[in-house]
Amino acid sequence: MQTKFTLEPYFNTYKYMVPFYDALIKKSTKLTKKDFLLSLGISPATYNRANTHDTAATRKIFDKLERSFNINPLNRERLQFYDEVLADLIIKIYYKHTDILNLESRIQSCIMDNNYLSPIFELLLYLMRLQNTDLLEILKDDYIEAYNSFKCYEGLFNTYPVFELYEYLCISTGNPKILSIASDIPISSDFRGMIYNAIAVNAYHNNRYDLSLYYSNKAFSELIKMCNYRRIVILNLTFFATLNAMGEYKATIYEATHQLMYLYDTKSFDKVLLITKLHLYNAYIGENQFDDIISLANSYSSKSITDYVYLLIASRALGLDSYDTYKMEALELNKKRIYDIISILEEDNINIKKDKIKTSGLNKTLVKLLLSHYNI
Repeated sequence: MQTKFTLEPYFNTYKYMVPFYDALIKKSTKLTKKDFLLSLGISPATYNRANTHDTAATRKIFDKLERSFNINPLNRERLQFYDEVLADLIIKIYYKHTDILNLESRIQSCIMDNNYLSPIFELLLYLMRLQNTDLLEILKDDYIEAYNSFKCYEGLFNTYPVFELYEYLCISTGNPKILSIASDIPISSDFRGMIYNAIAVNAYHNNRYDLSLYYSNKAFSELIKMCNYRRIVILNLTFFATLNAMGEYKATIYEATHQLMYLYDTKSFDKVLLITKLHLYNAYIGENQFDDIISLANSYSSKSITDYVYLLIASRALGLDSYDTYKMEALELNKKRIYDIISILEEDNINIKKDKIKTSGLNKTLVKLLLSHYNI
């Protein structure tokens, strides 16, 4: 991946100002664009020609619009700072750097310049904040919220590398329509690993497991070229989830076990370690290897509530006396979650058990596995 990116095209032409002011006009007034422009003494025809004509008349139009909306003109002296912030953020997003939140004050400084590039830095700020989690399941709604906030500026984002970051956001909303055009999306070599990763997650959420595996493998090929091992272990979470959803439990056991060996003493990957174990636990259930669940969970001196959920499932399935011990230990950690799983495991009425499993809020693979385990 290159290490230098620039926003200079925004300083060299007025054409990107048109979609910016189109969005502001639409959001701030009930007038039609034509009537609003005329109210400022601006010819709508001349305004529309700004897409292709950089003239003195065009500059006067945007002077009027800047005054009307209290937008500051660009300051070329800030370009170098903008480019440094952009490059730092892209590299930290791509390589999943843990110190990414340290960029927030610098990005806020760019937003506070209050010029027509502010939506770009707001996009960067949103993407920066979304990198603060490694969890697979919880990002979708956040990305949808971000997309709804930024889609009105789509034309403003239509230059490299801002387009690639916006494209990453669009794919990450989980919109299934993306999957039908995924092979036609233009992707620069610098961003392929990240964007293929996003397509794989999108496909998983939409139950397109064939595509999820395909794009997981494409992402892996690109990421390994860039020595992007941090993003690879996070990509693997989607890979494991997809294998389990397809019933390929032995493959998950093989792959996830190797990832656990890598993560065993890697403190910065605590969340990834937890989710890797979750997928491995699911695969063990799929293969009826309940002893292995107990061995894996007990190989860690500190147990999470997730570990205890699977310990309870395994010890109950095996009829072990240790079930009661695990139950007492788990209740001290999180009574609500443990009561829910205990209620399922100790329910004798098969129809009630079925309803409890389906409404439990457990991950979708575990729900499927429990229903299968109890033949319901």
